[in-house]
Amino acid sequence: MTAYKPAANFVFCRIPDGPLGGRELTRRLFISHNILIKDCAGKTMADADRYLRIACRTKPENRKLAEALADVLNTAGGQSAAGPSKPRAATGQPFPRSKGTV
Repeated sequence: MTAYKPAANFVFCRIPDGPLGGRELTRRLFISHNILIKDCAGKTMADADRYLRIACRTKPENRKLAEALADVLNTAGGQSAAGPSKPRAATGQPFPRSKGTV
C-alpha cells in the first residue's frame, strides 16, 4: 500500500493492484474487523477504486487498523467475502471518537 504525505487529518492511500478494489476492501475491513474507512471509488480521478481515505487516529487505533488492513489484503486471494479469516481481536464495539476528529 502506498500512503501519501497528509496535509489534513487523514491519509490518502493507494491499494496495491490485485483482486480487491477499494469498495470491497473497505467492506471486508468493516465485516471482519469492525473498522470503517472511506473508499474513493466514487471520485472522478484515474483508478479511483484503488484509493482510500483514512482518518488519523490514536497510535493504538492506527496500529489496529494497519494489522486489520494487512489481514484483509493478505487473505484477498483465497478468502471468501462471507467472513473473516480469523476471529476479531476487537470486542465488537466501534472505535471511540477521538477529540478533534471528523
